[in-house]
Amino acid sequence: MFHHRTTFATLLATVLLVFLPKSARAQATMVVAWGGNGAGQATGTPSTSDPYSATANPVTLGGQVLSGVTAIAGGANHTVALKTDGTVVAWGDNGYGQATVPAGLSGVM
Repeated sequence: MFHHRTTFATLLATVLLVFLPKSARAQATMVVAWGGNGAGQATGTPSTSDPYSATANPVTLGGQVLSGVTAIAGGANHTVALKTDGTVVAWGDNGYGQATVPAGLSGVM
């Protein structure tokens, strides 16, 4: 059964990044997420039992700590992050390809 619960990664990271000075935003290195995780939108790995929530401190994708993030956004069940090098990473529900970053995408601002 799929549960729709949102994650607080978007709100937290957006608030933190908005209030950091520009020089600090360029060096922002850690994303912390918590909340609904039925599709892996918080941790990158779906929670398999009730309450389908989790905390990722820091967010780790594919065994690597997510770092160098300058902006973050998310949907109900997926999260997308823009990194300082202009690349994009996404995780969570991918039922419609929303967490599949197009091959070769770079230079995003």
